[in-house]
Amino acid sequence: MGFLNPNIGQIFPDSDSKWKRAASSVFIREAGTLMDEAGYEIGNLDATLILQRPKISPHKDTVRSNLSKLLGADPSVVNLRAKTHENVKSLGENRSIAADTVILLMKK
Repeated sequence: MGFLNPNIGQIFPDSDSKWKRAASSVFIREAGTLMDEAGYEIGNLDATLILQRPKISPHKDTVRSNLSKLLGADPSVVNLRAKTHENVKSLGENRSIAADTVILLMKK
């Protein structure tokens, strides 16, 4: 399977019991392995968490460090921030959490 061609459903099909109830770290680690095998490394990762609670500030450094370790990236290229949804819809009503992430991949 070529790294740049498949979509997330092809890499982690919901029909495969291997992925059922898997921790998010399993998916991140697997994505990092596929990236590495394809000859890429992270140039920059920018993640925004959108949630009302809990407040991310006290956990920001830990989350950033964990992402760096799971992906084999230098912590200096990993940026993490959070914002609320101002009590609007499910995100603001504390019924869901969203994440927007942009990653620049660079050929090794």
